[in-house]
Amino acid sequence: MNKAQNKLAVALVSVSILAVSGCVTTERDPNELVVVSWGGTYGLSQQKAYVEPFKEIKPGLNIQITQDSRNALKSIRKQVRQKNIKWDVVDMLHNTAKIACDEGLLEEININKDIAPAPDGTPANQDFYKILFPDVKSKNCFAPLISYSVHFAYPTNQWGNNQPASITDIFNLKKFPGKRGLEKTPYNNMEWALLADGVPMDQVYDLLSTGEGVERAFNKLDTIKDNIIWWEAGVQPIQFLEGNHVAISSIYNGRSYEAEFKHNLNISLMWDWQALGVDGWAIPKGTPNLQLAKEFVRYSSSTSQLADQASYISYGPARRSSLPLVGNNYDNGHNMRPYMTTSPERMLHAFVPDPVSWEENRDRMNRLFNWWL
Repeated sequence: MNKAQNKLAVALVSVSILAVSGCVTTERDPNELVVVSWGGTYGLSQQKAYVEPFKEIKPGLNIQITQDSRNALKSIRKQVRQKNIKWDVVDMLHNTAKIACDEGLLEEININKDIAPAPDGTPANQDFYKILFPDVKSKNCFAPLISYSVHFAYPTNQWGNNQPASITDIFNLKKFPGKRGLEKTPYNNMEWALLADGVPMDQVYDLLSTGEGVERAFNKLDTIKDNIIWWEAGVQPIQFLEGNHVAISSIYNGRSYEAEFKHNLNISLMWDWQALGVDGWAIPKGTPNLQLAKEFVRYSSSTSQLADQASYISYGPARRSSLPLVGNNYDNGHNMRPYMTTSPERMLHAFVPDPVSWEENRDRMNRLFNWWL
């Protein structure tokens, strides 16, 4: 065997050993960035507000977008385990990213180092709404982007000048008669029931951890149970309102915007104690394009780019400094400010479902809810 053949044989043996051990790392193009999103209108808003302008300042960069955020945790676990990182930046729900971070699957993100400050110099960790991002002092692998919510919508003027303004009105059939549309889950409904029954928000989850608290929530739901029409798919509240099947319904805020501007429904919105969800970026552990991924995360989570995204979709920017910059919708020209989940007046009465409480009590709560149904 000559010297060249010997080198080839050694190389082949090395590759075989790595393949057997499951540690082969796919070679990646340093000018390629793979971004994972949810697709649909949301994915398009990221394409317009983040990807296209970033490519303009990075000539020659190839950004590949894939729509697989729904399976992000499962896929990242597999990629990290096999040391075959195919993704660079992933849009994830905050709760899911926290799980992945705790499992060591994500790169850490230093909010005040890796994320740009507000235009006036306010550090990023002070610019993000605390309710959306409360754990910046612990290990962090997440850069917040937007907040969506579940709130309430109803046909305008159906009760004349009498308009529902608080969560207690959802449970007041005498003052606001008619059917209620609610999602078929204990999630959010249990919190709303206790809030409507006079429980302060900072006591809701302590109370829900007790039998007394759960019973109290179900007792409150009992007061409207015969008037509830349950929904299980996000489009159903639009159908309920369009067909006059309900007087008021809980609804995702993106769907309520769609109901008004795509379905031309004459509806009003009730935002008291909206239930918020948070989306943002995470970076899989071991990506060979880490520096480029961090540049993209820093750019796209900046004040101006979050405001720009809000001109494509009715999700509120996670930064306070972004809201004054939110303008008109690029497609229909309507002012987007009234539809932002993170406007100051809406954040006064809002909550993010407690992930620890639900993780500990989800199975028990689901069993009790199904029994109550």
